[in-house]
Amino acid sequence: MRRDESRRGTHECVRHADMSRVWIEDASGFHGEADEIVTPDSEAEVIAFLERASKASIPVTVAGAGTGVTGGRVPQRGALLSLEKLNRLEIRTGSAIAGAGVLLADLHAAAAGAGQFYPPARAASATETPGGMCSACASS
Repeated sequence: MRRDESRRGTHECVRHADMSRVWIEDASGFHGEADEIVTPDSEAEVIAFLERASKASIPVTVAGAGTGVTGGRVPQRGALLSLEKLNRLEIRTGSAIAGAGVLLADLHAAAAGAGQFYPPARAASATETPGGMCSACASS
């Protein structure tokens, strides 16, 4: 995929003509279109993008790993906000801080490395994210 070298603020944007199907479909194969794809590196960049989108009345679809089968991450127009780069992972005693883009498999491995465990053991754990699990109320 060729990326547009222009930037809006600090957000990476991909123009419609350059989009890859990976970005605009989910595990069911349902697909859509977006005018831009934004992949922020931080929560501050997410906030800045959402402020810009709100002021410009741009519809925003938030995208996780794409393991869902309901079309929730598939935009029909507007902007696709990918959370894949929000991958901060910190294991604490009895808890964890996991960014929306952390893979469930990585969370399991990090917890095990700290002598702990994260209970959901899902078939799609290699590609699924806790952020997606939370947004879909999925727990097992």
